[in-house]
Amino acid sequence: MATYVNADGNVLYEEYVDRGSFPSDPVALGLIAFCFSTAGGLVLGKIMCKLSGGKINPLIGAAGVSAVPMAARVAQDVGRKEDPSNFLLMHAMGPNVAGVIGSAVAAGVFLSFLG
Repeated sequence: MATYVNADGNVLYEEYVDRGSFPSDPVALGLIAFCFSTAGGLVLGKIMCKLSGGKINPLIGAAGVSAVPMAARVAQDVGRKEDPSNFLLMHAMGPNVAGVIGSAVAAGVFLSFLG
């Protein structure tokens, strides 16, 4: 049983937390979410590449996760290994910051549900 109390001491809500189940591990859930986000970004980046006739690098989609600036740096490093004339860092920071903004909006929506 988990009880959530606000700063005034009022009980917000109580929930039963089963520590034996897999989803109760926040690190595992975060890792799964990060993997799905990166894979989804790559798939959508690949679709954008096809629709634009090859003008968009699909690696940019992997930078959409809100791990600033590490995801953009990884996209830059992988792109440079493939083609040394590639410079993706500034282009990767755009979806990277958009991922942060999206995470903040999602957090605001979740907090609005709590009251």
